[in-house]
Amino acid sequence: MRWMLRALLALAAGCAAAPPSTTAWPALTVGQAEQSAAPAMWAGVDGLMLAWVGADETGVHQDARAITPGGVTAVVVLPLPPARPYGQQLAPAAGSDRHLLWLDADEEGQNRLYGAVITADLALKRGPTPVSAEAARRYAVLSNDNGSLWVVSSGGLPAEPRLRAHYIDPAGRPRQGNPASLAADADWPSFVRRDGGAADLFWWQPSDGTIKRASFDAESGTLSSPVPVTTLHLAPGDRLETLSAAHDRTRGYLFANLTRADGERETWFSSGQAGAAAWEDMRRLGIEVQAGRTFEAGFNAGDALAAGPGELWLSLAAPAQGDFERLPAAALAGDDLSIVYFEDGQPAGFQVIVPDAGLIGPPAFQTDGERFLYLAWAQPARSGNAALRVASLRLAAWPPAERLLHEN
Repeated sequence: MRWMLRALLALAAGCAAAPPSTTAWPALTVGQAEQSAAPAMWAGVDGLMLAWVGADETGVHQDARAITPGGVTAVVVLPLPPARPYGQQLAPAAGSDRHLLWLDADEEGQNRLYGAVITADLALKRGPTPVSAEAARRYAVLSNDNGSLWVVSSGGLPAEPRLRAHYIDPAGRPRQGNPASLAADADWPSFVRRDGGAADLFWWQPSDGTIKRASFDAESGTLSSPVPVTTLHLAPGDRLETLSAAHDRTRGYLFANLTRADGERETWFSSGQAGAAAWEDMRRLGIEVQAGRTFEAGFNAGDALAAGPGELWLSLAAPAQGDFERLPAAALAGDDLSIVYFEDGQPAGFQVIVPDAGLIGPPAFQTDGERFLYLAWAQPARSGNAALRVASLRLAAWPPAERLLHEN
């Protein structure tokens, strides 16, 4: 498969030494860790914050690092006593603070959802704070303008998963009382913030493979008007790794990353009009690069080539969240970390960002208010750890990051 991608890019480039589809982004290593997941990332015009799970002779710990126009911090070990933390996410809190959320075992060995608040200079302001009272295995985050969060977790009995909603205020304090139960026979929640501030929640129904959507009320934390939009069926031995919802100005999208029983990684996706009750059937994500034609993506990301549906199969897709004319999603094409742009429900543009990245888990992918794109990923290293990497054209404009780039 990889030779096919190289051949397509070479054909598109002709004799040029640097084809437009292989735009080189500045990239640097922010840490080393024994994890396959990308570091958690929050990207903004004022800088980046990243967090991951590290380990050394003292044991397991949660680490963080910040990169801003004014400086790059050292790696900070956060004073958050862990057991087996994973699934970290970062979100804006009050002011310049950030919420850090993660899953970890409690004293009885059951997974729970925890939270903390971290300042811009990586000082712990609050936490660790238990968020869920019952078992939690996956969760989705909806950020509000005032720095508060709604977090929907899936948990309960493994054979009977259900969704619960948790409110966390801008200071990182969960609302007291029993969290609202949203849906039974429900797993893999994913939020989308729609035009005008309204939100939708998507989830997978394990009993029959239905993917449902419902309006989420950010005042009360309740659902209304649930409808099935498409289905995702797994064969025996297949694993669903991630389910992500996103949208552009006219359409909604769903991306499911699968690992088949034979170890093959695939991405399947569906699209539909944002208000439609039913979307297209899930289908495998593949592209065909259109040689010699460029694509105007509308982001500060460099040049891209035009593309359409095809049989250059992609995997480990991670869509960006926001309100865009065209939806960008990071994905792996062969061993190359790439971006595919969607328009009218179909792949329409493509560019290779990091050749030979060799991802071992899904990337983290975000955009900021000035339409710069940011990628973070875990890349195998000879040491046995993964090198935790981050890339963006924005980094070249930040002098401290520019100096660090020369050390990588």
